[in-house]
Amino acid sequence: MRLVKRDGRDGGAVAVTVALLLTVFVGFSALVVDMGYFYTIKRQAQAAADAAALAGCQELILGQDHDAILAVAQEYAEERNSVLPADDITMIMSEPDTEVRPTYVKVTVEQPAGFFFGRFFGHENGIIRAQARADIAYVTGLKRLLPWGLPVLRTTKVTVNVRGQQPVNLLYNESRDRWEGSLQVPRTVSTSGYLVDVRAHNSQTTYPGGVSHQYTPDGVPVELLGASAVTVYDDTSRVRRVSLSPAYVEQGQSQRPRIEVVADTEPTVTVAKGGPGQSDKSYAMTLVNATTNLWAVSVDIPSVPGDSTVSLHPIKVEVGTGNDKYTLSDAAILVVRRATYPILDVEVVPGSIDTSSTGSVTVSVKINDYEYGVSYPLKVVGGGGELGNFMALDFTQVKHPDNYRQQDPSEYPVTGNPYIEFIETGFPHSVHVGDTIWTNTGTGSGPGVESALNIRFAGDDVSFAQWEAQWNLTGERPPTRRIVYVPVLELLPKHANQDVAGTSPMRVVSFAAFYVEPASVSGVDYKNNAIRGTFIEYLVPSDDISDTPPDTGVYVMTPRLVSTGIY
Repeated sequence: MRLVKRDGRDGGAVAVTVALLLTVFVGFSALVVDMGYFYTIKRQAQAAADAAALAGCQELILGQDHDAILAVAQEYAEERNSVLPADDITMIMSEPDTEVRPTYVKVTVEQPAGFFFGRFFGHENGIIRAQARADIAYVTGLKRLLPWGLPVLRTTKVTVNVRGQQPVNLLYNESRDRWEGSLQVPRTVSTSGYLVDVRAHNSQTTYPGGVSHQYTPDGVPVELLGASAVTVYDDTSRVRRVSLSPAYVEQGQSQRPRIEVVADTEPTVTVAKGGPGQSDKSYAMTLVNATTNLWAVSVDIPSVPGDSTVSLHPIKVEVGTGNDKYTLSDAAILVVRRATYPILDVEVVPGSIDTSSTGSVTVSVKINDYEYGVSYPLKVVGGGGELGNFMALDFTQVKHPDNYRQQDPSEYPVTGNPYIEFIETGFPHSVHVGDTIWTNTGTGSGPGVESALNIRFAGDDVSFAQWEAQWNLTGERPPTRRIVYVPVLELLPKHANQDVAGTSPMRVVSFAAFYVEPASVSGVDYKNNAIRGTFIEYLVPSDDISDTPPDTGVYVMTPRLVSTGIY
């Protein structure tokens, strides 16, 4: 028997094993390196899609058209992502990948990506896609508000009546955006016009928490007593017709109201004074038409007293002298309103009626709406009464539902003067839609207020017109300290034990953004005069948002990334 010795060398087996494992190693390398690379591109492409969707939605909020929205979104997707390797990213411009809708913007981007180790397996290139959608959202809570409030009147009911008679409900005419109806006027000649009272009720029919209140079950009214006047004449009347146009004017406007009178001899008209320090002002009239005995004159606009948002100026017409003198008082009412007063206009047609007529007149009431791009007073000398112009607010008395009544101690205690502190820094806590805020006593003027405003706006003297021009030129919102946010408020009724002079409870119904003009532009100083702000469409970051807008019609919008509709 012969024994054969076996050779123990296994080099060939190791080579085969290594050859087999090399394929596995390359596969793992392809998985790790290529997939990691693709993940990096995907993450950066997603960031580009997110930025494009947010930018497009921002343009949607600002009212841009379809093409402009896509152009801005494409710019953010393709030109404003400088982080490699996603530098060749493109945005798909066609639907359904990219969409512009009334409430959202959806964007899809793609980026070609080459394989590294994957080429060993025949894979050369791939396409990485990312998609994002930004919806319009509405701010429901906000920090850093300034202690001024924007009063609104979300009208639910409007009534009118001749002084001393029962009120008549007006109906809302949507096509004209006015409340309208008919009113019967006595057909008796009088030496005074018949005054017409107007009451517009807001939507606050309950206290916070849904508890109905017995004081104003139809909503808290804004009462304009003596909003207009109707004169009655017959064939023997020495003054037969009086008209005033416009009867409602805004403080500071340049158009002078024109008074026309039909009288048997040259009349004199007198416009009643507005407030302390003012005097009645009389005007001689000019004959316009000798055949019809029509006389006319344009009159100056009286000033609204510092502690009011509206002032009524009855017009008196006089003809003749001595024993032959005839006086018709309350022949018309000139109403001077500040820009934020809730009732914009009251029309009574005709303003003079014959005793032979039916005695029916048409009454039309328009409620004030705030317009973007229009300047409004944020603070006035002497305060603004209960409704204020922009009411000075006591942020130490912010109450959340169902916590309505004032408490002691204050919910947000501060040291020093809170009104001045919050002008300088803004209120540090969130204020939400539905909260109750009490108006502040005092005028909101003085050295402390001036100092706080100067600190807040230090180094920024750019006017709104300059800021907007730079925005239009560059497409970028220039940084500014002059944009402020204020709560939009509606008046609540007081309880009997809350009748504190100079204070009123207000419910927060929304928020608004304003660009505060420098004193050098508005021509007034912060210490003693009005602060003006331009109402702007602007975006604000907030964690407190809603998919549906507040029903006030005044709100702050913001774009929000969502997962809805993303595939």
